[in-house]
This record gives sequence, structure tokens and C-alpha cells, in this order.
Amino acid sequence: MDSGRTGRAGRLGTIICYDLDFTDTARKITRNGAQLILVPSHDWPSIGAKHYTHLVFRAVENRVSMVKADNSGNDSVIIDPYGRIIAAAITVGGDRTGQALVADVPLGTGDSLAVRLGDWTGWIALAGMAFFVVYDPVTKARAKRV
Repeated sequence: MDSGRTGRAGRLGTIICYDLDFTDTARKITRNGAQLILVPSHDWPSIGAKHYTHLVFRAVENRVSMVKADNSGNDSVIIDPYGRIIAAAITVGGDRTGQALVADVPLGTGDSLAVRLGDWTGWIALAGMAFFVVYDPVTKARAKRV
């Protein structure tokens, strides 16, 4: 993980391949000031689609742009801080023809709740779900008695 480069492209961070699967990796890089996270990879076809969707989640969770460049013939993509796909090179049938993505990429702010609270965001959501799982049957039972 590196988030120390600053330049015209903003503060850059990198996540290599499999580290994209973990929420805390992108969060720590964003907390260190990254506005754009680059993800070089060499995915095999069965994992490429998962990494593609994880990339969207990491962008939204951390409010940073993500750029995935895959050199194995799978998907390469540029995603803005709100999860919108700006540019994509999606390979069909294992075609390994060289592709280049070019786009104006908005820099992220990293001001999301997930970055500030970390794993507490998930625990709060889980507690809220547990509350409503209990609360719903109780209110339905009270409504039947009335």
C-alpha cells in the first residue's frame, strides 16, 4: 500500500490485485489522503467479475476514484467516487488485444462515513438490523391484540 505520491493527478494510492477484496485496505489508503486508487492486477477469468464489482463498492465506500488495469485480458475500468463507470474495457471470450482507457477522472474526497468510522459502520448497521428483526414481530403482535 502506498499513498505518498502527490502530483497533478492528486494523491495516489495503490492496491495490488487480491488486496481489493478487503475493505480495510482501501479505507487505510484513503485515510492517508489518497484521492485516486490504482489497482493493477492479473486476474484469472473466474475472479475478474468479482474484482470488478468490489471496485465499485470500494469507490463508493471511500468516496475515491478507482482505476483497475488488468493485463490478463479481463476487465479494466475507471470508476468515479460515486460508483459510476467512466470508462471500461471489457474482454469477451478471452480476447487479449491491447486496450487503453482514457478519461478525465474526478478526484475523491475520502469523506465517507465508512472512512471515518471504519468497521463500526458495519456493526452499527448489524445492530440496526437486529433491532428491526425484533421490533417488527413485536409491533405486529401488539396490532393484533388491539
